[in-house]
This record gives sequence, structure tokens and C-alpha cells, in this order.
Amino acid sequence: MSARPRPPDASADAGGDSRARILSCAQELFAQQGFEGARVDEIARRAGVNKALIYYYFRNKQELFDRLVEQFLVESRPIKARLLTRLTRCEAAGDGRKGRDRAANAAVNRMLDFLGQRRSLVTIIFSHAMRGDSDASPLLRYIDASFEDSLAALATAGVRPGRGSSARAVYERRRLQLRSFYSLMMPLLSYVVLEERWAVFYGNSRAEARRCFIELFLESFRTQLVAIDVLDNDT
Repeated sequence: MSARPRPPDASADAGGDSRARILSCAQELFAQQGFEGARVDEIARRAGVNKALIYYYFRNKQELFDRLVEQFLVESRPIKARLLTRLTRCEAAGDGRKGRDRAANAAVNRMLDFLGQRRSLVTIIFSHAMRGDSDASPLLRYIDASFEDSLAALATAGVRPGRGSSARAVYERRRLQLRSFYSLMMPLLSYVVLEERWAVFYGNSRAEARRCFIELFLESFRTQLVAIDVLDNDT
């Protein structure tokens, strides 16, 4: 396969500034108009580059979208891992409840701040997955990464469900994957997408809504951790 021709603009972009602008403007436009509505011409206009430069870096609009998702996964995975590890250790420790709750609240707040700074991209991933004819793989890749982080966090507390290759182990692993996504990651992602609208619609302050969400999230986390520990002891 022959290499893609190098457009004139590429020679002046040794530091990758144009590529970064393209990604930033694409994210903004995808959030405003959706994947289907966004046009490469408009991305080029907003980024201040020739359209040929976009096709030099990305084969098509789908690849541009995929790079945004991959960038998000790379950035978010260590944050999620630290969150889950911190929460699991907080629950495993026998420290006083106030100190434990403060540490857990701070960990969830950091994750919400991180996701909130990338709200437009989280919204894009959600809306793209909800389309009936779409490939939901970006969201599914996020689920897989979150699941592996959940397993690593549980291991720090000595809980290792779904070990081995027996039918029971495979079944428990699948159950844990569902628990991890629908009880932990899905609430985090959906809260970030709807945080501002929820507060406005119900007349709550964002601080009040967040405080309530974190309380409910931690209750759910503790319930899931107890259930998983019980399952692990039964296997």
C-alpha cells in the first residue's frame, strides 16, 4: 500500500499543533452536531487547516472519531484505576468512618471533575452508541477497560472472583462485568452528561446534586463489594 501523500501544511506541523487542533475542533463539532451531522469541511475551517491535512492524519471521519475515543480511554484509565483502588482500600481498611468517607468522597470527586472536563466527548460516545445503526464499540471498549480496572482494584483487597476457566468462573466473571458497568461506570458517565440539566430542571445547586450522587454511588459501591466478596468466598 502506498503512503498517503504529504500535504504542504504537514511540513510546518512538526510539533503536531495542527493535529491537536483538528482533534479539539472535531470533538467540539461532534458534540454540537453529532457524528453524522459533523462535516470534515467545517472541522478544517474551525481548526484553520486545509482539509487535505485532516486526511493526511486521519483516513476518514470515523478514524478521527476513533482517535478521540482512544485518547479518552488512555487518559481516563489510570484515573479510573486509582478511583477503584482507593475506594476498595477505603472499604478494606478498619479506619474511622469519617476519615474513610472523606477519602472516598475525594476520590469520586476527582473522577467526576476529570469526566466533567471531557463532558462533550462523553456525550459523543453515549449518543453514538445509542444510534440504532451505530457500532457501539467505543462504549464497549470503555466497558472492557473499566472491567479490567475493577478486577485490579478488587485484587488489592484480596477479592478475585471469576478465577480460572470453569463454567462457574466464567459465569461469575460475566456477572462482575455487568455489575462493574451498570452499577458503577454507567452511573458516573450518565451523571456527568446530565449534571447541569438535572440541577436546572429540579432546581438543585450543582454542589447539592453532586453531594447526593456521591453518597448514592458509594452506597452502591459498598453493596456491590459485599456481594462480590460473598460470591468469591462461595467459589
